[in-house]
Amino acid sequence: MRCFSFATPSRTTDHVDLIIRKNPKGLLTPYLFESAAVGDSFKMIGPFGDFFLRPGDEPCIWIGGGSGLSPFLGMLEDMMDKGQRRPVHLFFGAVRPSDLYYVELLREVESRNDWFKFTPALSGDERSDQCRDYGLITDVVAKYVGDASGSQAYLCGGPGMIAACVKVLCEKGMCRDNIFYDRF
Repeated sequence: MRCFSFATPSRTTDHVDLIIRKNPKGLLTPYLFESAAVGDSFKMIGPFGDFFLRPGDEPCIWIGGGSGLSPFLGMLEDMMDKGQRRPVHLFFGAVRPSDLYYVELLREVESRNDWFKFTPALSGDERSDQCRDYGLITDVVAKYVGDASGSQAYLCGGPGMIAACVKVLCEKGMCRDNIFYDRF
């Protein structure tokens, strides 16, 4: 069994969108990327519904690392469908420029919605025209986030990234009860 976050907005009932990073040593991804074919069947269970945008008007800080961008795509689409204008700042951390994806789409959403800000960041040595910020995602978040006491945070990524981001957000005044995460 493998867990994945849906990138599908809640209104979608006829398919599921997933963002899956290829892990050559993984149990499932080598099959998905090298052997699976259109029409193959998979048994899926869920969603379990524990990582979703809570009701409210509080500003949101969303932090995704690697394939952890998945749930934010669905949440963002839901917000746009419902006409919500709740302030959101999405931080997306990657290592290499080749790890960045959906940057153009998210920049387009940013250009059309004054309530949405998108900041991709690279932690590796390579530079990219798609990115202005470099370093660990926690450093980039600390650079842009001031007083976070009246905000909610949603984090999706590896355990180390989640723990480091929780620490930074709490240092910025965010209440631990307002931090939600999907760890993989």
